[in-house]
Amino acid sequence: MRCSLRLWPSRCAADGGAPCAPRFGYPRALAHPAGCLCPGRSHRMGSRQSHVNHMQPASQRDLRSTSLYREVHAYYDAIFAPGKDRITDGADLAMHPRGRLAGFTGTLFNDLGTAPGTRICLVDLESGAMHRLDCPANSDRMPRWSPDGSRLAFLSDRTEAGNFQLFVTDPEGKGDARATPAANGTVEYFHWSPDGQRIVLGVAGFGADLPGALGGATIAGQADALPDWMPAIETAHAENLWRRLYVHDTRTSAMHLASPEGFNCWESGWLGNGRLLAVASESHSEGSWYRCRLLAIDPGTGSARTIHQPNDQIGVPAASPSGKVVALIEAVSSDRLLVAGALLLI
Repeated sequence: MRCSLRLWPSRCAADGGAPCAPRFGYPRALAHPAGCLCPGRSHRMGSRQSHVNHMQPASQRDLRSTSLYREVHAYYDAIFAPGKDRITDGADLAMHPRGRLAGFTGTLFNDLGTAPGTRICLVDLESGAMHRLDCPANSDRMPRWSPDGSRLAFLSDRTEAGNFQLFVTDPEGKGDARATPAANGTVEYFHWSPDGQRIVLGVAGFGADLPGALGGATIAGQADALPDWMPAIETAHAENLWRRLYVHDTRTSAMHLASPEGFNCWESGWLGNGRLLAVASESHSEGSWYRCRLLAIDPGTGSARTIHQPNDQIGVPAASPSGKVVALIEAVSSDRLLVAGALLLI
């Protein structure tokens, strides 16, 4: 179990102003030598002496009246058009199987003081007309059509902010969106099976870390009824820190856990219609990603076997519809989701 201890940064007067060096295994606040006069020493042995906060008052920190702030604000106001109900950026491009529609995740700013929302946008490639799916609250993202083009799936946190789940609607996005059974965590991505009968979902537990490429933050936990003063307990082995695979059956609407116990599945895809591919490690920690292997998983039993043990990092696994050929990228990589290197065929 991990306990958080807040330590004030300090410089020690006893050794000429250099930072106090912590003893092995002890936090910095417990390692100050005798005679140390730095603020950190006030926290030794339960001292109640408070640390002096030298932060400037709010009136002096407010930059909004400066000419530089107004210049920067005007620049981003022109780019993002906050409050004007305008899509100003796009990502997650997808194509309808028949080539008549393209879909993407559009960015929408309500103001410059809060994070933007996202919407599913569909473009008619003949007329250029754009249709935006109705989003009653929060955000929609990642449109993906079924292989036959008859259904459109996407992720949305319209039910609970930050908790993205899978929704399915008609191919033009003009009907009501149907929620699939909720997975135990927030859905990061999904893939249709080649025959369109099942969807694999990559699900991160509430509390799992995001990669450095996405800011390195922690996925927010679900809201609970506990009072604000209740302490938060963190552990390195909690069940909510893992990334797992779920499979949704589009014929029966059933949802079940498909990944094997003891494996953290960072990325996945289909290996034909009957098996899954997964870039996986035996720990949920971000550091374990650097030692991943490529697994073939039976989603019915959860059994897995290694089909590639790389020397470096791997990512973006994909297979032919038949499952006979697997492609992935392998390279020395600094961050998850930023794998760029040699294309391997297995």
